[in-house]
Amino acid sequence: MPPHADVLQWEHLPFPKSLRDFQKLFKDDAACARYLEGAKWPKGFVCPHCEEKGEPFRMATRTSVLTCRACRKQTSLTVDTVMQRTHAPLTVWFWAAYLVSSMTPGMSAVQFQRQLGLSRYETAFQILHKLRAGMVRQGRDQWQTFKKALGMTKPGPKPQPIDIRFRRWINLDGPLPAHRPELGPCWLWTGAIRKDGYGAFQIQAKAEMAHRVAFYIAEGRWPDPCALHHCDTPLCVRRTHLFEGTKADNTADMVGKRRSTPRILTDEKVAEMVERKARGETQTAIAEALGVSQALVSLTLKRRIAA
Repeated sequence: MPPHADVLQWEHLPFPKSLRDFQKLFKDDAACARYLEGAKWPKGFVCPHCEEKGEPFRMATRTSVLTCRACRKQTSLTVDTVMQRTHAPLTVWFWAAYLVSSMTPGMSAVQFQRQLGLSRYETAFQILHKLRAGMVRQGRDQWQTFKKALGMTKPGPKPQPIDIRFRRWINLDGPLPAHRPELGPCWLWTGAIRKDGYGAFQIQAKAEMAHRVAFYIAEGRWPDPCALHHCDTPLCVRRTHLFEGTKADNTADMVGKRRSTPRILTDEKVAEMVERKARGETQTAIAEALGVSQALVSLTLKRRIAA
């Protein structure tokens, strides 16, 4: 396809070459609406609901909405554009798009607000941000930039499913868990890693723990409330190495497997916990004396009693 093939399909639409041309072409919201309609349906309106062709009903008070004469369903001209669900007039958006596409040095949101005569800085910032997001490269001609800024483009490729994006970061040749070799080798996460040593994977602009995402992909739901490791390998994302549990379950698992460092929990400290408890000391006092949490003291003593 030629580089500007997507632009040529709108070559029947005029592009203002000067401010005077712009003011004549887009003098009100109705003129802007007719321009959008011509961009969406060059050969005439086609209802997206029933595919009926023909002149639609128009409302003087809502120029961006067309009503099909056959099925009576309404269609918004701003759907699938940066103007979707906007409360700002179309003239403001068109004037903004013209400024962004024709002003070479660019402008700040404050200047944008002043030029458009907007009362709220936030509105100017949001319009400017959305329009800039539509501009992909420098050097494109003004008509192409203007068209792109208003979102008058064909949709790009759909994003890949989560599981496909996720699997490209997995190494299936991880080590066998020393204490549970029957589980098979760990599947190690090779993507982003958090400060606490767990993998990170981004879903809808939110960073999730990689092993939680692995559970979600396998089960179709998020773990309730946590995903814990049988293999004790933070970067492992193999579903069979994961189980659901709470933070208390994780602490109990840590105590049972002696996963804490000797500095925190040694056999000597465990013995001292038992002795202090026998002397009648509270768990809180024992925790403060040994420099550990009260929850860890409680779980340790419960396991010793059960044993």
